[in-house]
Amino acid sequence: MKIFKSSSLRVRLLIGLMVASLGFWGAWFAVQAMLMSSQQNNRWDASMQAVGQQILMSMPAVQPGAPASRRSSCLRRCMCSRSS
Repeated sequence: MKIFKSSSLRVRLLIGLMVASLGFWGAWFAVQAMLMSSQQNNRWDASMQAVGQQILMSMPAVQPGAPASRRSSCLRRCMCSRSS
């Protein structure tokens, strides 16, 4: 901090201007990084949602506690109704 006390007004103004411009640039860079990260997360979320929907569509609709014979007939009905 000795540079601020012993320097001329021109040097102090130049240093102040450089600090302000570097601070603005750093803030702009941080905002851009956050926006890019958000867009990347949105892309992953959309991809994972599509995969999750495909997995859920491929699972048979089975009522809990149904006997095994009903499960297989329910599976056939579900698969036939999805294909048409």
